[in-house]
Amino acid sequence: MSDSLQEMHDEKLDYAPPIELRRFNSTGIEQWSGFLDTVGTANPAPFPFSLLEDPAATSIVKPGTHVEQRSFRTRFELAQYLNERLDKPGYRDVQSDIGMWTWLSFFYFNLLCPADAHGQRKAGDPVRWILASSGRGYFHHLLAGPFGLYRSHKENPDLVRPLLSERVIEEGRIYRELTARGELATNPTVLEIISLLYFDDEAGYLKPGADNPDEPGSAIRLIDVLSQFQVTWDLQSLDAGTLFLILPDEFDRFR
Repeated sequence: MSDSLQEMHDEKLDYAPPIELRRFNSTGIEQWSGFLDTVGTANPAPFPFSLLEDPAATSIVKPGTHVEQRSFRTRFELAQYLNERLDKPGYRDVQSDIGMWTWLSFFYFNLLCPADAHGQRKAGDPVRWILASSGRGYFHHLLAGPFGLYRSHKENPDLVRPLLSERVIEEGRIYRELTARGELATNPTVLEIISLLYFDDEAGYLKPGADNPDEPGSAIRLIDVLSQFQVTWDLQSLDAGTLFLILPDEFDRFR
C-alpha cells in the first residue's frame, strides 16, 4: 500500500465524529470475520467501512449513547472510557453482548491494529476481535476483557491499574496469567497485593522485573504461589496485611 493510500486508509479509519453505539448481528459478525481473515495476508481485503452503520448488519444498542475515536495511553484509560459510556441504567448483560463488543472492535480497528512502517497489520487470534461467548477467551478480547476486569472492581478501579498499564494493543503477562485464574482476578486482596508490590504509582508503570516469570518474587511467581495457597486457605477471607505475612521470603525484594 503506498504512503498516500495508507494515509487515506487511516484517515477513514479514524472516524472523527461521535457515533451512536451499535451492535453487529450475525451478518455483520460474519462479514467482519471474513475481513479479519485477510489481514496480514498478501492480499488484504479493503476495510469494510460500509458496515459501520449498515442497517442490514447493525442495530443501535441504546439511543443516545455515543462513542468516539480517540487515543488512549493505556488499557486502563480505555476501560475507564468504555465504563463511562456503558455504566448507565437500562443496559443489560453489557459485559456479554457479543454483537456490541464485536462492533466496537470494528469501530476501533485502527487503534487496536495499527499499521507498521510498511503499511502491514497483524490482527492475531479472532478472539481478540469477536467476543467469545464463554470461557477464558473472554479476557483475550481487546476491549471486553479490560472492560470486564475494570467493571468487576469499578468501586475501586485503581486495584486493576497494574494489570491494565500496558498500551491498548498489548495484553500484559500479569493480566494474562491472572485472568486465566478467574477467582484470583476477582479477589480485591490479591489485586491490592499486586498493586502494593509491583506497581509504581508515581511513574504509572510496573516495576522492573515484575512480569518476568524467571525473576524470584515476581508477580508471575506470586500468582503461582497464591494458586497453591488456595488449596489450604480461603483467600477471599484474608486481608492484605495477613496475606503479606504468609508470603515466602522471595517476595521481600519487592515488599
